[in-house]
Amino acid sequence: MRVVMHLVSALAWVSGLITDAKEHKTKLVMAGIAGHFITEFVINPPSNQRFV
Repeated sequence: MRVVMHLVSALAWVSGLITDAKEHKTKLVMAGIAGHFITEFVINPPSNQRFV
């Protein structure tokens, strides 16, 4: 489930980049990047991360 949410988040970020390239909307890309990191933080908070 975590992988699926990560892929959805990544796809949303990429689609934001593509839209920005077409329409030059920097704010949309920033929102996409922020949304990606927020989603990643919620799904896998630092307390759950294991560094190998």
